Amino acid sequence: MGRRFCVLAAGILASALALADTVDVTYTLGSAAGMVQPLLGVNAGPLHWAKMTTTMDTTHDFLQIGVRSVRTHDMPGALDMAVMYPDRTKDPTLQSSYNFTSGGSVSDYGSDDVVTVLKNNGLGMYLRIWDSAQGVVAPTASERANWALAAVEVVRHYQEGKWSGFTDMVSYVEIGNEPDSEFFWPSTYTKEEFYALYSDTAKAIRAAFPTLKIGGPGITRGGYQPGTGQQWTRGFLDYVRTSGAPLDFFSWHTYSNSADDFATGAAFYRSELDSRGYTATEQHVTEWHTFVTPTNDPTADAANVQTRTMGKAAALLTATWITLQQNGIKQAFVYRANDPSAADHSRYGIFSTDALARRTALAFSLWSEFAAYGDRIDPVASATVTGLKALATQRSDGQVAMLVANTGAATAKWTVAFSDGRRLADFPLSLKTVDDNHALVDVGIPTGASFDIAANSVQLLTLHARTGSFSASSTSFGTASALLLGGNLKIAGSDIGASRSVYLIAALGNQYYLHNGVGWVHWTGGVIPAYSTGTLPALVSVPILSAASNAQGLAGAQMFMGYGTSAEEMLNAARFGLIYTFTSN
Repeated sequence: MGRRFCVLAAGILASALALADTVDVTYTLGSAAGMVQPLLGVNAGPLHWAKMTTTMDTTHDFLQIGVRSVRTHDMPGALDMAVMYPDRTKDPTLQSSYNFTSGGSVSDYGSDDVVTVLKNNGLGMYLRIWDSAQGVVAPTASERANWALAAVEVVRHYQEGKWSGFTDMVSYVEIGNEPDSEFFWPSTYTKEEFYALYSDTAKAIRAAFPTLKIGGPGITRGGYQPGTGQQWTRGFLDYVRTSGAPLDFFSWHTYSNSADDFATGAAFYRSELDSRGYTATEQHVTEWHTFVTPTNDPTADAANVQTRTMGKAAALLTATWITLQQNGIKQAFVYRANDPSAADHSRYGIFSTDALARRTALAFSLWSEFAAYGDRIDPVASATVTGLKALATQRSDGQVAMLVANTGAATAKWTVAFSDGRRLADFPLSLKTVDDNHALVDVGIPTGASFDIAANSVQLLTLHARTGSFSASSTSFGTASALLLGGNLKIAGSDIGASRSVYLIAALGNQYYLHNGVGWVHWTGGVIPAYSTGTLPALVSVPILSAASNAQGLAGAQMFMGYGTSAEEMLNAARFGLIYTFTSN
């Protein structure tokens, strides 16, 4: 008996050692370290870029990837103080002093047009009280009092419905945008004048709205760097504390290709806030992205494309998003949602001008899925792997998700372990990947206990609970002339692991086409071909249009997906759904 036990133990140990030899890192998941924060905001959008009607509305795309909130900056024009309250000599208590309906000379739509879209689509508004780039009209000292009172009236318009406005749209009011930069605060003004403007405006808004969260100033990356930047920050905090103005949150910006820079900034600001008694003041990162220097040089521009739009950008942003979660950031807004033109070499947009999702938007969709869970788990890594960053989360039903970014130069192999004895083998698995090889999120079903993540890519491993009901949906980006489309099935928990057939059906009038796993066939009767047959995983994903395609000729066609022991059983059980209807635009 003893010898047999020793042989068995030796075999187990040998297997463990073999796995250890082939895996670069094991992430062990323990207890929750806090809650996942909904860092799912963007700057600008979803309407087309002002006066650039060749750029597409991205409202549908926002909902697809899970955008929750929009910071009202760089629309441009709409929701700028210079447009809403253009003449600072006018009485701020009179409706005639305001313009909420047009964008003036800057935009072809007004502030209310933007807020209507946000409200109608359940998108939150993070109200930035300032002006957009190239449209800044900073108030003079003599205009300060009217400007501060006008800010209150703007909030009333969007929170209390004043002057035929809106109700309950405002939760946060951010005063300022990069006032430590001459681009947004003229060099002829002193920093103390901005401190006073913030203080007066914040106190006026607090008097009118005691429960709204008020903060600012949206400082640049320089704000945490030694020298004049840190001096500006300390001067601002000292002035605000002395004046008694509210500072419910402190907002800052950083553009960097290193997640460590964000950790450095968060640590500096937290220390400065806490030392002045602002221990409850939140930190908001209201602009963030990778860093590039726009150029017309083809070679350098090609590198910028990778760093701003492709798998490299997705990995860099995801590593930063994880860092923001681990450093107490409560709100974050990627800069920005959409590009103003195809000729814009800065390429900040996570969507192109034709509303196609860049890899950065696909990564955002994984963050959104991850953020829906609740508990945040900081994995304990068995080794340090250059470029690898990971975070885990768990739902109340025991379902677990693991988000991993690889900003390194080589493929890495990773796996998951549990401190409470659970095993990967206990769960049905799915693995979503964002990389340069796929224009949509790639969904795979792992068969092993370890996972390869290529350089410049992002993965979301889901350890599924066997719960939930069936659902069918689609993922789509672009327009009818350049469309990306995928079909998705969420398998009912009770059916995971069962042998079933999956069906993908297109209906155009009274004509039916079915995908048999190889291609589309015209069905005129008889046996209904299945897309696939076999053991059902927790998720089934089908790339219907995996490259941007002209689908205008399919206008009116409808796509359905479902599964069952047979097509007849699927239909009788109503285990199918309409996932997409093609349009002509």
